[in-house]
Amino acid sequence: QEGTAGEADLERALAAYPEDSGLLGALGTLRLRQGHHDQALRLFYRARQHDTSGVDGERWEALINAASYWQQIEAGTRALAAEDPARAEAAFRRATRLQPSTPDGWLDSARQRDDRTAAEAAYRRAWRLAEAPERALTRLAVLYGEQSPQAALDFIATLSPAEQRLLADTRRALRVA
Repeated sequence: QEGTAGEADLERALAAYPEDSGLLGALGTLRLRQGHHDQALRLFYRARQHDTSGVDGERWEALINAASYWQQIEAGTRALAAEDPARAEAAFRRATRLQPSTPDGWLDSARQRDDRTAAEAAYRRAWRLAEAPERALTRLAVLYGEQSPQAALDFIATLSPAEQRLLADTRRALRVA
């Protein structure tokens, strides 16, 4: 959506009405969807500051929280890429404190751990929290597969039929190995 006519219209409207909380929030939402978490966060703070009605206070807090969460996930991912696991872990933990019921922070936190037991616990927590559990289940299957292909197949066999369908490709790959 970056560079769309709608974005240009929002930016023009905001240039004319720089204190309009609705416009600030709309552009912040667009920036959040584009993955520009720092920009989104600044726009949401400005929207909250300029919201004179007081009606949208909870909305701004929720959007600030969402932008902060994704900002931390991004910071953790960058730290992993820079081979800085301590900084990554700190960022992922901050993310899980911001939104403990969102699985991405738990998944990403567990991804960089050498501790199998802690990784398994984090993946299982993410699995319980996820509306779409495929990533958590796949990571659990891979974790068990590191033990042995049979351990992963045994884990997959314990899942519901719907969850097993999500891991059909993983199961096929394990059977080939």
